[in-house]
Amino acid sequence: MRLFTALMLFGFILSSCSKEKKLANDLAGDWTVFQTRSNGEITSVEFDGSIFSFPKCLPKDEPCSATWKGQMTNGNAFDFPFTYTINSKNYLSTTFSDQVPDSIIEKFTNIDVFFIEDTLELEYISNGSFYEFLLLK
Repeated sequence: MRLFTALMLFGFILSSCSKEKKLANDLAGDWTVFQTRSNGEITSVEFDGSIFSFPKCLPKDEPCSATWKGQMTNGNAFDFPFTYTINSKNYLSTTFSDQVPDSIIEKFTNIDVFFIEDTLELEYISNGSFYEFLLLK
């Protein structure tokens, strides 16, 4: 019975790691924001057309580095470096640099990640509102 329990535990741990590895592989690359939504309604925000860059980084104990770059509607460019960790098959924790001044970034910390065909969807909740970024590779 102990052997069976040990094998089941090992299988569970192995499958969890492989789901995180799959997310890391799927996430790797440059993703362009093509649509944003707030509470299900399509919105036009400064970040449309911006690019999230996730270098290939396998899940591990240390956070992975990434960037979010683009140009705001007022013409100013932005470059937000951040780190992320993969907590499960569809959940990221992000930490943006202390130098990032934008209040939306402060709230963009716990993100659900979904792949729908060739689209990446990043979702988060802030101040009781539900936000989505839709991205293409």
